[in-house]
This record gives sequence, structure tokens and C-alpha cells, in this order.
Amino acid sequence: MTFDFPDELLHTQKELCRVRSERSRLLAALPSFAEASAQSGAAHWAPGDPPLGRSREQAEQEHQLRGQETELAAAIQAHPFWATLSGPALVDARSALKYAACQAE
Repeated sequence: MTFDFPDELLHTQKELCRVRSERSRLLAALPSFAEASAQSGAAHWAPGDPPLGRSREQAEQEHQLRGQETELAAAIQAHPFWATLSGPALVDARSALKYAACQAE
């Protein structure tokens, strides 16, 4: 089954794929909390400080990307296109949108 997705919905899904990929790359490059704790000898940090093993800039970038990811996912979920479908067609369309927009990622 093929779907004729509205351009803005397809664009939003592509942007969501891009942001998720960027956030994944950022997180993969950072040490885990356990690694950072072992290296620093600390098990916690003060409120407002970036998590151990991360610079303030990295923490802010991750926070920004997480916010973008949430906003884009909400925009996709609320798009009026989904009201034109129901049942299995709706499930198929959601999968087809992700495939169409994210296959190059």
C-alpha cells in the first residue's frame, strides 16, 4: 500500500530522523555515568552542573536535541493526515512514513 504523505509531514519526519541520528552520535561519543564516575572518583554532581564526563556545552546540546526530538515527534503525532486513516492502514502509514523519510539515515 502506498500513501501520499503531505510534504510538511514528510519533511517533519525527515527532520526527526536527522535530530535522532545527531543525538545518538552525540551520546555514543560521551562516557556513560558509570565510566565518568570511575574516572573522576565522584558518584554525583551538584544541581545545575553538567553530568559527569560531559562539558556544559555537550549537556546543553543534548538537552536541545532532546527538546527538538520531542517537539518534532509531537508535531508528527498531531498531524491531521492521521485522521484520514484508521485500523491497519494507520499502522501501515506510520511505518511507511518512517521508512520513506529515514531510509537514507
